[in-house]
Amino acid sequence: MYLDRIIYILSNWPIYGIEFFMPYLVIFLGVKNYRYLNLGLKLLAGAFVFWAIVDLYIWHLAILEENNYWIGNIQEAGFSVLVIVSFAQHFKKKGFLIFIILFVVQVLVYFLPEQGYEKYMFYTVNRIIFLGYSIYFFFKTLEQMKIQNLLQYPWFWIFAGFLIYSASTVITYLLSEFTISVVSQQSRSHFFKDFNTFFSFILYIFITIGLYKAKGFDQLNGQN
Repeated sequence: MYLDRIIYILSNWPIYGIEFFMPYLVIFLGVKNYRYLNLGLKLLAGAFVFWAIVDLYIWHLAILEENNYWIGNIQEAGFSVLVIVSFAQHFKKKGFLIFIILFVVQVLVYFLPEQGYEKYMFYTVNRIIFLGYSIYFFFKTLEQMKIQNLLQYPWFWIFAGFLIYSASTVITYLLSEFTISVVSQQSRSHFFKDFNTFFSFILYIFITIGLYKAKGFDQLNGQN
């Protein structure tokens, strides 16, 4: 029964099976290049470890055909906190103020009643914050011109990935009632979920490249 359900899910929605394994690319590079990572990159890799662990339980509930939205909300919350803390650590700014505000809002949103539904509005807020950090990174990098070869800079790939992913999916979550929610048309809902999944693939690939580049960048004044 359990195995039959897995086969059924993977045969009908293979893209979600691929998405399940994608974080392990990030985790593999994070482990392989761990000694070359600074604190910000370690926190970022840790965010994907957290995501992958929680995802196992989400799939378990899906296979049992039980409601897994509540654990998906917790997954989104924890992942976002770790990512934003890693960004704040990279910029060495008082970005922890945003982290504190984010944490308080997430507690209010995710642990209020109606945990049986995904909180898409906060998914939107998270992506706006990711987008803001990414734009700030490129603005600061182009303004200071300290990095001679951006393609060898780990954080370039990381922020490029978050920029593409956040800018491409934020409208989907903002208009979730018409795109991916349970009340939207089923065919349209699957289309936009696959759309989001495609850009999550891009994010995973860019993060993996970023962690790979850390090995060759670790001696450059600790800027990785």
